[in-house]
This record gives sequence, structure tokens and C-alpha cells, in this order.
Amino acid sequence: MADGAFAGEGAGGETSELIRVLEATGALSTHELQRIETASKQTGQDPAAVILKLGLLSDDAMARHLSQGLGLPLLGAADMPDGDPLDGRVPMTFLEDAMVVPIKRTETSLQLAMVDPTDRFTVEAMEAASGLKIDIAVIAHGDAEAALDLLKRGAQPEGEEDVSAALLSGTDDEVARRLIDTSREVPVIRTVNTILSRAVTLSASDIHLEPYEQGLVVRYRIDGVLYDQQTLPLSMGAPVVSRLKLVADLDIAERRMAQDGRIRTVITGRDLDLRVATLPTLHGEAMTIRLLRQDEGPVGLSELGMSEVTKARLRDVLRTRHGIFLSTGATGSGKTTTLYALLRETDSINEKVVTVEDPIEYQLDRIAQVQVKPEIGLDFARVLRAIVRQDPDVIMIGETRDIETATIAVQAALTGHLVYSTLHTNDAASAVTRLTDMGVDDYLLASTLNGVVGQRLVRRLCEHCREPYEPSKAVRDRFGLEKGGRPLYRAVGCKHCQNRGYQGRTGIFELLVVDDALRNLMLSRTDATALAAAAKKSGMRTLQEEGVDKALMGITSLEEVVRVTRVHG
Repeated sequence: MADGAFAGEGAGGETSELIRVLEATGALSTHELQRIETASKQTGQDPAAVILKLGLLSDDAMARHLSQGLGLPLLGAADMPDGDPLDGRVPMTFLEDAMVVPIKRTETSLQLAMVDPTDRFTVEAMEAASGLKIDIAVIAHGDAEAALDLLKRGAQPEGEEDVSAALLSGTDDEVARRLIDTSREVPVIRTVNTILSRAVTLSASDIHLEPYEQGLVVRYRIDGVLYDQQTLPLSMGAPVVSRLKLVADLDIAERRMAQDGRIRTVITGRDLDLRVATLPTLHGEAMTIRLLRQDEGPVGLSELGMSEVTKARLRDVLRTRHGIFLSTGATGSGKTTTLYALLRETDSINEKVVTVEDPIEYQLDRIAQVQVKPEIGLDFARVLRAIVRQDPDVIMIGETRDIETATIAVQAALTGHLVYSTLHTNDAASAVTRLTDMGVDDYLLASTLNGVVGQRLVRRLCEHCREPYEPSKAVRDRFGLEKGGRPLYRAVGCKHCQNRGYQGRTGIFELLVVDDALRNLMLSRTDATALAAAAKKSGMRTLQEEGVDKALMGITSLEEVVRVTRVHG
């Protein structure tokens, strides 16, 4: 990048254009901007480099803000050229110093992707060198480095498959050595760091790396929905996955079997626990990374999004300090978060609380937490048998997966313990039939089960761009909405929510309280539909009803409620 008038403060102390743009978009605080200007002036480095080195913004976030603030297109790895449009007429050293990638050349113009699009010196130099009109786009630092590395090595699309094939040929030892050597190359490390930092910046819960014929597709799960981010060339696929396997202490040469590992790291100032899982597929190893943020403690019951009525009924159920309470829902619906919230309601000073989990997502004070280790035989059932001999008052089981675990939980509840656990079912009432189908005796379940909460997570509408509208008669009739009542809101999309229309999630809940009427139905082996009907008569509000209430409050959209509750019609 350029020095002099475009580094830190310009001539005469004028604030650089890059700083002004970031200030206008609200990317950084006034204090942070002052730090950048001071550091840039003292070190002679340009502001963009200072921002990245200080970790104040990820390279992806800075690129997005510059794109929005300047009204320029934002390009990624998938937009990079197959070769050098300038045919080597501009030295690679200049492109690397300026962090600029030539994208496309016509008879009259040249498109450049720049990490710092306010760098006028580079624009003028490229205009003079090419004799063409310059069209500017923005690119993240990591994407620029990867693109320039490919240009430097003269990589061509038709050769990428051969590169990957060569990398993965030979004996296992030879393959492992090549993968380790390649995964330690600077471009690979930078690409991995960019993928991780971008995920943190976008508040992704999971990263999916999926190999296909066209390359390694990178996708992020954000607020429960998967979004494509970029496609890395085939030549980068195996090295990127290998780099992550190496850091996660997995067998880098084993590509035929699924593996699990973990990485503890700090990314953009966030303390993270990454759970890594590989899976052999047709085109290579796929990898999924779950991001657990260790610097975010568990939320309390009041922060889950539960309605006041449901919350009051739940606290009433929890006054019974023995029996079983279950949190149910699909994968990723926040069941474990609910259990942690319940544990925070527990008096851990006067009660002994022990948990068995896989994984331990948050560390809690004065609570004994046990991580299962199936590879050495330390599974849920074995840990539970040990826990009941530790004189606990409250036991939390991360998940009831089999009849052995369920039976020990029932026995613990019968002997005066309060047991919390999760179960994979579509709604609260189905938990009863699931446990009896699993093999739990109906009379034991009726004697020990206190309540079941069913839940889903709905995306919150972005408060900056949500739009009110009057629902049609068909929608009003379907959901029992009054004509001329409160409006509904729909997603629009703006810069605050990355044009998704949603930002963050909250829960919707249904609480089945086991009373005498339900116990009688359980003893007669009644199906889930009848149990749900009886629970509604006793005051249970369904997931759909709670979701519609949140839609009327403008918290979420009716479309989102339909999506997560699978309401059809």
C-alpha cells in the first residue's frame, strides 16, 4: 500500500480517507480511530495494516465497511481471475506491496480489487502502467493474499486438479509429509485464519468446508441458516483441511475415516473452543467446525425469550426438588442453553450439582462438570452410575440417548434427586412417547416426570430495516389474527444485518406440566396428540402460539415462525 500522504494522517495533518470512511460507517469507535491514526503516524504503516495488526477489525469486516461506505463492489475468492489479465506487465512485488489484484481487462478499462480502495497512489500508478481506465472493487486482505499467491505461482484452473492429485498420491507416510509441509505454508495459514476470523465477525455458530468438483465450498451457519461465503480453488482444499486437522491434533494421513477433535484459540480477541469433525466424501474430506464462545457465559432464564406466563409456570414446576425435567427440540434449538439457564436458578451454595456433558459448553462456578469420553468407555451411563454415589442434589445430563441412561435418570429421580436432561423430539408431548418407546416403564415415567419444555429458535428481525405490513385475510384466518389489529413485520435487509433482514435469535417455548390428568393418560399409553391436547387444556401454549405472539410484537416474522415450527397448510 502507499506511504506518505495516504498513511495515517495526510499532509498537513488531514485524516486519511480510509479513516473517514470507517468512521462514517460506524465500524470503529472514536477512540479506536484515534489509536489507528496515532499508530500509523508513529510507525509509518498505512491505516489498513494497522487495523489488521491491532485486531480491531477482521479483514473481512473492514472490506465490507469499505465496500458499503464507498459504494464499491466487494469481491471474494470466487471472483478471482484464472490468470494475470496484465500478462506480467506489472511486477508482482508491486501488486503484493499494494495489496491489489488485477481482475479483468477490456480494451478500455482494468478492474482492480484493492484491500485499501482509498490508495490513490496505487490507482494512478496502475493507470499509468496499463494505459487503461481503472475500475475499483474491494477485497479482503486474506482473499487478496490467496489470489496473489496463485498469480505468483502461475496456477491455472486446468492444473488445479493435478496439483491436488499429486498432493494426495503416494504412500500414507508420503501423503502425510506433503500435507503437513503444505499446511504450514503462509498462504494456507492465512486462508485458514481468514475463514475463522470471518466466522467470528459474522457471529457464525458453525463453519462448513465441503469439497466438490469446483473446489472447497466454505459455508457459515448464521442464526441457524447456512450461507455460502466463498469457494476456494481445488489446490487449496486439501491443505486448508489438513491445516485444521493438524491444529486439532487429528491424524492428518487418515482420510478414509471420520475424526473428531478440538482447538482452543483466540480469534479477533474472542476466546473460542472449536469442535472439529471430519467426514470422508466423494471429492475429499469435508469438515464442520462448531464455534463455542468461552467468553460468553450462559444466559439466565429471563434472557431466553420465554414469555412471562410460561416462565412463571416453569418456576412453579421447578419448586419440586426431585423428579425429571426435560428440554426437547431439534438439533441446534437451544436445549443445552435452557438447561444451563435452569442450573443458574439452582442454589449451588446449599445444593450439590453435578453435570455429565458432551461437550462442556460453559464452565460454571461451584458445579462439578464431567466430560464424557466414549473412546475410553466413559459414556453417559457409566458417569451417571458414578455420579449417584456422589450424594448430588441436582444432576444435569447433557442428552438422554439410550435406555441405559434413561433408566439411571429415572432411578435417580425416584431416590429424591432433581434431574435435568435433553431429548431429541419435535415437541414437548412427544418426549413421553419417545421415552416409553425407548423402554422406560410407563408407571415409572408417570411417577418421575415433572415437566417438558419444547423449544425452537427463531431469527430476530433487524430493528433497523424491518417493515410493517397488513396480513391478507387468508393469513389472518389461518393464524387467528384480528382484522385491523397489530401489524406484522417482514424482513427487508440493510447494512446492519448484512442484507439478511435478521440479526440474532430468540427462543419460542411450549411447557407441558405433568399433572394428575396427564399421569393417567401416560399410564394408559395415550399417544402424543392426546397428551398435547390435554396439556393445552391445562394451560400449555404451543410453539406456534408463542411464535405468532412474537411476530405480532415485531420480534420475528410470521414466515420465520412457520419455518422453524414446520407449520403447513
